[in-house]
Amino acid sequence: MKRVLGGKYADIVLAIALFLVFDLGVLMINFYTSYQISSEAVAINLAGRQRMLSQRMTKDLLEMQTAAPGGTIYDKARRELVATTAMFDTTLEAFYRGGAVTDTNGRPAVLTREADPEARHLLETARGIWLPLKRAIGDASRDNPAAGALNTAAGLLIAHNLELLKLMNGLTTRLAALAQDKASHLRAIQTGGIVLALLNFAFILFHFIRKLRRSDAEAETARRETTEILDTVNEGFFLLDRDMRIGSQYSRALSEIIRKPLSGEEDFIHLFEDIADAETLGVAREYLGLLFEDRIRERLTTDLNPLERVEVHFPREDGAFETRYLSLAFTRVYVDGAISHVLGSLSDITEQVRLEKEVELANKRSQEEVELLVGLLKGDAAQTAEFMQKTEQGLLSVNALLKGSQDTAGHAQTVENIFPVIHAIKGDAFAIGIDAFGNMAHEVEKALMPLRGARNIAGTQFLPVTVLLNEMLARIRLVRGLLDRVTDIQRSIGQPATATAERWTRELTGFAARVADDLGRQVALEVALPALDDLPAPALQKLRDMCIQLVRNAVAHGIEPPEERIASGKPATGKVRLKLDRYPTGELHLSCRDDGRGISPARIRASLLRSGRYSAEQLDELSDKQIVMKIFESGFSTNDAPDAHSGHGAGMDVIKQLAMALGGRLGLGTRPGRFAEFRVQMELETAPAAVEPAVRAAS
Repeated sequence: MKRVLGGKYADIVLAIALFLVFDLGVLMINFYTSYQISSEAVAINLAGRQRMLSQRMTKDLLEMQTAAPGGTIYDKARRELVATTAMFDTTLEAFYRGGAVTDTNGRPAVLTREADPEARHLLETARGIWLPLKRAIGDASRDNPAAGALNTAAGLLIAHNLELLKLMNGLTTRLAALAQDKASHLRAIQTGGIVLALLNFAFILFHFIRKLRRSDAEAETARRETTEILDTVNEGFFLLDRDMRIGSQYSRALSEIIRKPLSGEEDFIHLFEDIADAETLGVAREYLGLLFEDRIRERLTTDLNPLERVEVHFPREDGAFETRYLSLAFTRVYVDGAISHVLGSLSDITEQVRLEKEVELANKRSQEEVELLVGLLKGDAAQTAEFMQKTEQGLLSVNALLKGSQDTAGHAQTVENIFPVIHAIKGDAFAIGIDAFGNMAHEVEKALMPLRGARNIAGTQFLPVTVLLNEMLARIRLVRGLLDRVTDIQRSIGQPATATAERWTRELTGFAARVADDLGRQVALEVALPALDDLPAPALQKLRDMCIQLVRNAVAHGIEPPEERIASGKPATGKVRLKLDRYPTGELHLSCRDDGRGISPARIRASLLRSGRYSAEQLDELSDKQIVMKIFESGFSTNDAPDAHSGHGAGMDVIKQLAMALGGRLGLGTRPGRFAEFRVQMELETAPAAVEPAVRAAS
């Protein structure tokens, strides 16, 4: 109240108060004067009645003189005379002294003592005449009046009748004049009050309308400036009430960021229901509720803001989704010390997140390049150069496959042709300790996985694969340049070359240890390759790839975790034996045996059923040997949780293709829970022939 009276509204409050005072004063005076005029009207009527009563008394006395005493006319005249005399006397005394009377309508009335000097002079004169007349009339109106009383009263009344009438006329006229004066006075007061009220109203009208116009202009200017600010800023500003509804004022960027039209009063959480996940919406609702809790400090809510980075997905016309990142910040708004609203700020930080990821990726690449260079310096330069040359050729062949794929059916076959190449590159990289390229190949595999078995593959779906392949090619060419320098240095200092068997043994042993470490296994690899150094170079590369895949398969699928081996009565460390012999017949015999869980037909059946490749009825028609052969199908794996070493359905397929390329026969022996052994018999002196792998199961 004090703020209103002493603030910017003080002038208008005072003016309205004066207006009310003027009106109230006029009303009170009007009421009082109206009451006075009403009383004066009664007095005027009574004064007029006095004139009539003076004439009636004369008439009654004259009738009594002419009528016989005791007759009807006489008695009626006498009664009227008595009543008239009493009424005249009472009214005259009431005018003179004040008192109660009966008005002209027979109702009780009260007359105040007349104070006007002129009226009072008329009353005193009238009383001087009336009092002797009153006594004479009283004597004449008795039941048995004295002789001559009637004549005496009549004579006095006739003698003073006109004078008394004149006095009552004068009283009536004077009272009417006094009433007129009071009415004129009331009109003057009313006129003055109305004039003052109108002047006050005019002051209010013109002064405050001008002030309101100025205030409206200032408010409009402020509103326009606020609107310009809200339409210009790049952040989405808005106010939230306790019901989590947006206020009517918000920046235009808010609607643009969330890509929805707004009208105000929308439920804030509802705006994000179709672009954010349910978990994010639940966290947002809980956090916004905390912002309105007085007991929780604002700094704490700011530090714990879970909405600083929110991932949202906007639907596109092609049915896909566009991922964006939004940032939300909130500040409490206090009114009279209480939280009334929360000021929100919404920003699109997608570009910032992209830059952060690019920086993170650049740092990761830099670290990988350093690790790669360190590995190159530690490793065999010739071996690494061989890997780089083979990998570059493989990637170029993959690019050629991608360019040559034209239709949907061709795309599907392209995926199946690419996968073994990438899988072999990954195995080679991990085998010689160049994990950076192994990880890159694994990323290509992950990009290809959604396309395996898919129908209606579009050419644009290969774009992520193409990007990764180009990145690998660029990295390989960089490394090859470094390797050329390392090779030159080795040649300059005369560093001897490492024998193939020795190099393979070291390479495969380290590879098995790394795979085992990644998968939480304990493995001891025994390598015996006495027949290796006599082989020609073209066969060596395919044989090496096969050895890598066999060792990887043995560690990833065969060897159990230590706790599982101990529970089965086995030592915690599993054994894998890789052996290459030449038979007296000239055939090469490659074998890889592990003492792990073996190959279980039942487990393969279950995996085939889960994959949807075969129905239960189809699987029931297959023998255990036929079931075991399914492990060589492209894309099949018994590992339902793919990782860098298994689960992509490419390892056994690569082994089968390499065996066919070398003209070999592929066989295996297994005992569930005890061992698994893969065998390849080859005649490298003959031309490679595409021989279907045969499976020889040993119990």
